Amino acid sequence: VLCDASLRRIGLSPLHPRPPGFGNALVQNVLSGNTMVMNAAAARLLSAAEAEAGDFVLHDWWAYQIVTGAGGVADHDPEPTVLYRQHGENLVGANQGLAALPRRMKRHFGGDYARWHRRNAAALAASAHRFTKENRDALAAFAGALESPLPARLLGLGRAGVFHQRPGATLAFWLSAVLGRV
Repeated sequence: VLCDASLRRIGLSPLHPRPPGFGNALVQNVLSGNTMVMNAAAARLLSAAEAEAGDFVLHDWWAYQIVTGAGGVADHDPEPTVLYRQHGENLVGANQGLAALPRRMKRHFGGDYARWHRRNAAALAASAHRFTKENRDALAAFAGALESPLPARLLGLGRAGVFHQRPGATLAFWLSAVLGRV
């Protein structure tokens, strides 16, 4: 449940039209760390991978990437159980709606996401031995695409199977890929 700084309810986190997975995790974080629940195997995986990780962008995004990369399942419970307070000091926050659109566009086209993708790809490469073969291949295609000229970039991103949950974000991602901003 999204709340303002005074804990007045202002909405709900969106339900995602596609199941979470590694292709989504490479380019979009859809899981909030304060709402994550994991089994013992996922906790052991993250503990082991953390020692290898180096510098990654956001802990919850990295956890989503590592668990799904290793073949684990990320599930989004549609029943809200946590209050997520939105205030001026949120590093990321809910990041949805028209009010957040300028910030999202700046991140896409200003290079934030491009820098984040590279940091995450490097951190994930250190733990790629923990991934399924399919996801190691997807990570290699993704990381290679980030450093490739336009045709190879688009082909590599397609081979990586990356996707965003919403059509507008998908459009912004592919436009930023064409412009060399991924």
